[in-house]
Amino acid sequence: MTTRYFSATDGTFTVFRATATRTYAAADWLVRDGSYPYCIGFKGRAGQGTKPAQEITKSEYEALTARKVTRIKAHGGDPRRFNSPQDSWVRNGGI
Repeated sequence: MTTRYFSATDGTFTVFRATATRTYAAADWLVRDGSYPYCIGFKGRAGQGTKPAQEITKSEYEALTARKVTRIKAHGGDPRRFNSPQDSWVRNGGI
């Protein structure tokens, strides 16, 4: 199967993931005190409060992943602990 890549944004955060089996139309997540998204979920259909998901290229996915790694390192984390291709996030406009 071919891997596909999806992202969604609310203007503050961009969430993204890779998948070999699904197509996503929307994503939803919670933000605790404006600090970071959690409970990220990509969905096959848009619903109330969801953000539209779009298919992105592998190079766009890799650029988002590089930004994620930079964010993790900037906060003293180990990027190897966050190696999953699923449900990642970056802050728009910087770390």
